[in-house]
Amino acid sequence: MARHLTFEHAGNEFEAELAKVSREHLYGSVRILTRDVNDGRCTTATLASDGRTLIPKGGTALGYVNTEGDWITRDELQPMSLAGEPLSEVPSSFDAPIVLDETVDETTLLDHSVRLCYRLVVDGELPALFRKALDKESTLALHWVTPSQAV
Repeated sequence: MARHLTFEHAGNEFEAELAKVSREHLYGSVRILTRDVNDGRCTTATLASDGRTLIPKGGTALGYVNTEGDWITRDELQPMSLAGEPLSEVPSSFDAPIVLDETVDETTLLDHSVRLCYRLVVDGELPALFRKALDKESTLALHWVTPSQAV
């Protein structure tokens, strides 16, 4: 089951589920089927750094190692600054309501570097004051889709 974020605006709370938006969802996709001389399907492989070893799809993985090269688990990791100083962890956005009490202009919004995009799926109606604030403050086109309309 997907986790929900809780938002708070003007004393009213509402929940939204995150739905990842991919380039494929926005623009569609094209798949190219590559075949060998015997009409067999070709698959992707990685050439190892030795220049001779082929590693098939699924043959590599990520792991964590300490400075001695020993494997460690994710819960043993500690956040560090660029200067190498330990940092304290920040609480998860899922642990407490996210207070929506600030508006920004279009330039500030569009100056953000975006790596991933998520659609917020709200079950039911948005609180009236929040909806009114969106209508009043937003110069960008916003379209709220109910879950039954979602793709």
